Amino acid sequence: MNEINNPPLFIVDGTSDYMRAWTDITLRDLFAMAALSGMLSAEKLGTPADFGDDAYKYADAMLAQRVKP
Repeated sequence: MNEINNPPLFIVDGTSDYMRAWTDITLRDLFAMAALSGMLSAEKLGTPADFGDDAYKYADAMLAQRVKP
């Protein structure tokens, strides 16, 4: 995933440990979190690994849509 399609979610100028913790979160991670939230609320059966894999598949699809004209 390249940086243009998957930018960091937060750009942080600062040195606090709390703020640095947020700099590793990307837009892909945010999309995966949103997808995971929806999947878990649907109460479907599956393993945590299945949910994680599926959440990132949805995130990748959303990122792909962002670059379409």
